[in-house]
Amino acid sequence: MKAKDVMAAPVLTVSLSMSISELEGVLTAEGFSALPVQSESGKIIGIVSKTDIVRAAMLQKSERFSEIFGSESVISDVMNHEVVHVSSDAAVKSVAEIMIDRHIHHVLVMDDRDIVGIISSFDLLELVR
Repeated sequence: MKAKDVMAAPVLTVSLSMSISELEGVLTAEGFSALPVQSESGKIIGIVSKTDIVRAAMLQKSERFSEIFGSESVISDVMNHEVVHVSSDAAVKSVAEIMIDRHIHHVLVMDDRDIVGIISSFDLLELVR
């Protein structure tokens, strides 16, 4: 089984300048737990997840958040800049190993620098049902 067999597609992307409150709305409305972040030039430059929002909220409660980021936070303030990706032909076992080894819950599926899908740990759990 390959990544293309379990990935979710098409993939919605978000911009660096989207506010965290807008992001929360999109994640909730679409039922996603993470989305890739795309630069103005169309390059995938990171990923932002519900976990990133929770971390930011915890910082905000400690009142350090506004000191660090200001009052209106945007995705670029909380996103993960590391883009972990595989090709659509990657073995699902390899994807699972990457997630385990890197302690992550989402892997982007990219072919020729184009995002074609995303795989979450929940997608892999569905395989054992």
